[in-house]
Amino acid sequence: MNKNDEITKLINKAERGIKTANRNLTDECYDGAVSRAYYAMFYCAEALLLTKDLRFSKHSAVHSAFGQYFAKTGEIKKKLHKILCLTHLIYAAEPITNI
Repeated sequence: MNKNDEITKLINKAERGIKTANRNLTDECYDGAVSRAYYAMFYCAEALLLTKDLRFSKHSAVHSAFGQYFAKTGEIKKKLHKILCLTHLIYAAEPITNI
C-alpha cells in the first residue's frame, strides 16, 4: 500500500469513528463515545505524520511526534495537540460510568 492509500485508510477510519462516537452519545454510551472520539483523533494524527513519512507503533510516540512536528511548528493549533493528549487520558481512565 502506498503512502496516499495509507493516509486515506486512516482518514476513513477516523470518519467511521466519529459516526460511531455520535451513535454512542445518542445511546448514552459515554465511555464508548470517548473511545471512538479519541481513536478518530489518533488516526488523523497518524495520517498527518505519514505526510512527513513518519510512522510510530506506540500511542505515546504518535502524541509526541504530533506535538513536535505539527503543534510546535504552528502547522496546527497547540490546543489540538493538548486535546488529543487529554482525550487519551480520559480514554485510558476508568469507564465514565464509574467516575
